[in-house]
Amino acid sequence: MNVDDDLGHDQELLGAEVRRRAKSSVVLLSIRSIVLRLVQIAGLLVLGRLLAPSDFGAVAFGMVFVAIVTITAEAGLGATLIRQPRQPERQDLATLLAFQLYVSTLLTVTIASVAVWFGTTGAIVAVLISSLPILALRSPAIILLERRLDYRPIVYAEVADTIMYYGWAVTTAALGWGVWSLATAAIPRALAGTVVLFATVREARIFPRMSWTRIQRMLGFGVRLQAIDLATTVREQGLNTGIAAISGLTLLGTWNYAHRIMQVPGTLFSVLWRVSFPAMSQLVNAREKMAPLIERGVALTAIATGLMLVPLAVTVPLLVVELLGEEWRDVGDVIPLGCLAMMISGPISVSVAGYLYAIGDARTPLRATIVHTAAFILVALALLRPLGLVAVGLGWITAAVIDTVLLGRRAAANSGAALVRPLAIPALAAIVAGTLGWALAGDTAVSAILAGVLAELLFIGGVSVLAWPDVRDLAQIVRAGLGGVRPAGR
Repeated sequence: MNVDDDLGHDQELLGAEVRRRAKSSVVLLSIRSIVLRLVQIAGLLVLGRLLAPSDFGAVAFGMVFVAIVTITAEAGLGATLIRQPRQPERQDLATLLAFQLYVSTLLTVTIASVAVWFGTTGAIVAVLISSLPILALRSPAIILLERRLDYRPIVYAEVADTIMYYGWAVTTAALGWGVWSLATAAIPRALAGTVVLFATVREARIFPRMSWTRIQRMLGFGVRLQAIDLATTVREQGLNTGIAAISGLTLLGTWNYAHRIMQVPGTLFSVLWRVSFPAMSQLVNAREKMAPLIERGVALTAIATGLMLVPLAVTVPLLVVELLGEEWRDVGDVIPLGCLAMMISGPISVSVAGYLYAIGDARTPLRATIVHTAAFILVALALLRPLGLVAVGLGWITAAVIDTVLLGRRAAANSGAALVRPLAIPALAAIVAGTLGWALAGDTAVSAILAGVLAELLFIGGVSVLAWPDVRDLAQIVRAGLGGVRPAGR
């Protein structure tokens, strides 16, 4: 039985409809992300005053195990169902759910049983991973929604997640729970979004039922894709473990705080990565010409990236110290370097990775991830003791250059896309504007904010002169999205 017959909404999409839905989804998710990141920044500022850097470091260490369980339980099966040309059957979704529930529950119980014997840090690990079986219940809904590029229910769930997480964490931190305010917030967060998806996506209420034949069919592409997530986890958690071993939990907590700030511009990439894979899969299946789509995607993403990164790189280093105190000064050392790394690799990664996955090439992204992961960790940890978090920023930039070269070269060879110009113009404009703004930032919060505004205006002026057609196209996409395109799949 087909999901189309059984669940009622999934359907084959033509190229023009895919592009329309992708554009409206990007705008919708971007607006959602901006709002949620503002909530996140406000929550982080409050938590930064209520908690110590070591508290963030303990939770960051616990997230190592969360990432391991998540990757093992997912096994790339959901991506396989999103990418495939045919519509998934109900039994495919039931099998996926059964597999993820079984693996996440087994690993959660096993790790928690061992972790509780290792004091407070072990207990934090046990609490954090206990939310993962709850998150597994979302999988059928996410797959159905992403296949038809309908992100509104997902947005509702993520709003519930964020409000619940920071509401719980801030309230309990104010009550004196300390590090437990961050650890325990993972459970109500998982429950909130899961309940929303169950309430809004009726056809995703599926009873788990295992079929090993279907699991084996899904694993081919899924395992290759999941290997990329594993390499990414090794990079992030290996870096966290190395920082803790070399410089202690306090510096790890400072890096974790800086990394959370960088998730604000990272929101744009998460939105585009999320839409890019299912959209590119649909366009490849529709036999669209991909080179101009990839080139345009790189250009528009690079401009949008610059709009977010330029003021952040200029203002945040000083604002963090002004608002939180000298103990957080190291945060400002890594933010501008992280912004430069994102400006180099983000636009290529978004447009190219989704295309490569869509044509079944998970090998190239995996190779790029392995190489840039090794470079990131080696550079960062080798220089960590003398340079502090500056070393992490330098490792980040090194990884970004490697990622851009490896992914861009393969995509250009496969599709014929020319990727240098679409990336170079916005990147150079961002570097010039950010450097001038940073030089003018002064030593007060007000002067930093004014310098950030000036840098943003310089960037807008630069890309408008050098790449006006792309700026115009980006503005038109945003206006169309804000104009209220009808919800996808309705």
